Amino acid sequence: MATTPKHPMIYWAQRKNTLMLSVAVEDFKVDKLEFKDNVFVVKGSDKANQLYEANLNLYDKVIPENYHKVDTTRQLELVIAKAEANWWPRLLKESTKVPWIKVDFNKWVDEEDEVEADDNFDFGGDFPADFDPSGLGDLGDDEPPELEDAEEPTTSKTAQANSAETDA
Repeated sequence: MATTPKHPMIYWAQRKNTLMLSVAVEDFKVDKLEFKDNVFVVKGSDKANQLYEANLNLYDKVIPENYHKVDTTRQLELVIAKAEANWWPRLLKESTKVPWIKVDFNKWVDEEDEVEADDNFDFGGDFPADFDPSGLGDLGDDEPPELEDAEEPTTSKTAQANSAETDA
């Protein structure tokens, strides 16, 4: 008796240049995992031999050969490079609501909150390109100031109480 495949629960999140998908099926054995342009296909079964299948028309293209896969006992996690570094308004090309696809809020970062590495290492200074720090002259003493010795060492109240107990 052949069982009809179920849709796995899929959670998704994104960054400007990557797409993160989690196929939430415990002990998922992947039979087929395929990316072609903007199509994602996953087929497999769990330890009870229940079949799962998903065929998604993604909002935009991904790079099929550039993905990272992590199998855990709880889910299959994928990080896929987008073909173009831009934010998608949704996961699928169609704007219909699919009950077995949800946003992964544990991984989600809003577009405005994503901090990208700045290649020019601009630390916020407005120094002109021809800035020469040697023209600043002597900015101060190279030697740290010496600390004056205290005439009496300070002790804590606990240390004073302990010494009073041993004297008694």
